[in-house]
Amino acid sequence: MIIAKKIILKKFTKKELINKFTMIQFTVLFKNTVICFLLCKLIKFLIIIFIISILLSVSSIIYSQVAISTTGEEADSSAMLDIISTSKGFLIPRMTSNQRNTISNPATGLLVYDTQDSCIFFWNGNEWNNLCELTNSGNSCDDLVGDQDLTASHTGACVGQTLNLITSMTGDSSFWTYSWTGPNSFTSSYKDTSIENVALSDAGMYTIVITNKYLTNCIYSDSTNVVVYTDSVGNVAAKDSTPPAGNGVDTIWVTDATTGSWSVNNSTGITITSPNNDTTEIVYTSITNEERIFTWTDANQCTPTKSITICFGECCGGGYKVTYEGQEYGTVKIEDQCWFLENLNVGTMIHGNNEQTDNDEIEKYCFLSEEDSCDIAGGLYQWDEVMQYSIDEGVQGICPSGWHVPTHDEFVTLTDNYPIEPGTELKIGGSSGFEAIFTGYRTPIGNMSDWDSFTMFWNSTEDPGDNTRAYKPTLSPGTDVSHGTNDKNYGFSVRCLKNY
Repeated sequence: MIIAKKIILKKFTKKELINKFTMIQFTVLFKNTVICFLLCKLIKFLIIIFIISILLSVSSIIYSQVAISTTGEEADSSAMLDIISTSKGFLIPRMTSNQRNTISNPATGLLVYDTQDSCIFFWNGNEWNNLCELTNSGNSCDDLVGDQDLTASHTGACVGQTLNLITSMTGDSSFWTYSWTGPNSFTSSYKDTSIENVALSDAGMYTIVITNKYLTNCIYSDSTNVVVYTDSVGNVAAKDSTPPAGNGVDTIWVTDATTGSWSVNNSTGITITSPNNDTTEIVYTSITNEERIFTWTDANQCTPTKSITICFGECCGGGYKVTYEGQEYGTVKIEDQCWFLENLNVGTMIHGNNEQTDNDEIEKYCFLSEEDSCDIAGGLYQWDEVMQYSIDEGVQGICPSGWHVPTHDEFVTLTDNYPIEPGTELKIGGSSGFEAIFTGYRTPIGNMSDWDSFTMFWNSTEDPGDNTRAYKPTLSPGTDVSHGTNDKNYGFSVRCLKNY
């Protein structure tokens, strides 16, 4: 059975239809407005992200090195911009001559390609330069790069010091390569260079050659003659080192000197007639039994000196005294030798348990480490301290200028003057006037011994068979003098002998 249902359509009035349509339009419009709002928000967000990305990219460009490469290589560490390719070139701006000439305030080094002249031009700070005209004989390097006003110079040096070679020039020094050449096959690629521990053989002509890195036939050169000075002069001498007392004239000279001048330690009564000549007369007036020290000082930058002591009259014995480091020492003339009359007492006392050292200060031992014993008998010294760490026979050592530490042979000569009883004659009260007294000595382990029974004097002569030992004459209560050797670490006395 089929049941039929009647469908009844509702009829709407015109006004109702308009209201219905308006409602539908509003609903659609509302939905579209919401969608538009959301889309706008999304687009705005994407724009912000895009701008931030661009800023980050620009920041990276500003603060990073950049490589433009067809090979994937990174920029060289020394380059801000590195263009890398094995199949393509690099094009700089191309323009006519007129366009090039109208560039406002071109920077030094600016490059352009001139399409009319078919060449690269660069601005040197004053004018445009055509690189293609480099080989044109009508244009000098001075026209292209400017006169470099190149000058080679040096500081000069003494033997053993550092010689500095200096290049002076105008313009930007980074545009050039450098090549120094000189004696002993010397070469250097530095603008300024040096030679350490210079020797006399390093003297001579040094030449600097500079070559433009970009215009390689632009080459300049200059030379400087180097003088290496010695730190010593030859010998000084006098016509008479012991001229008569009173008034007179003597002559002094120096060998192997350049330019310089003479001086004297005490000018009273002395006139040096030609102080700037290597040979000069000296005129002396009213000088009796006095010594004067004449010194030549070379004028080179090393200022080496050499001195000679001249005695006017008799400058040994007879009350003649030498003042040294605040103390006076009498002198005694024994045949052709002039000796100190007292044992040397110079330096700062250290305790006998300590070793004397090479420290630019004279050190001494006093018996029992009491300064009074040094005032009585002089200081005690180890051999190296006496010699001031030299091993040369006859060295000045700790003696004053004009005197020296006697050699073994010189002490033998002294004792040979008294073949019968040299020990007796050299001791206090003996006929020699040497007036040796017993002083004792310091042992290598720091003990003091034999104050009133022995005295030993260091010589400047080493034991030829053992360089840890040196000669020393020994005086004892007996009548003889022994000339043996001892370990250099002993502390013995010193008598100075005058230079002749």
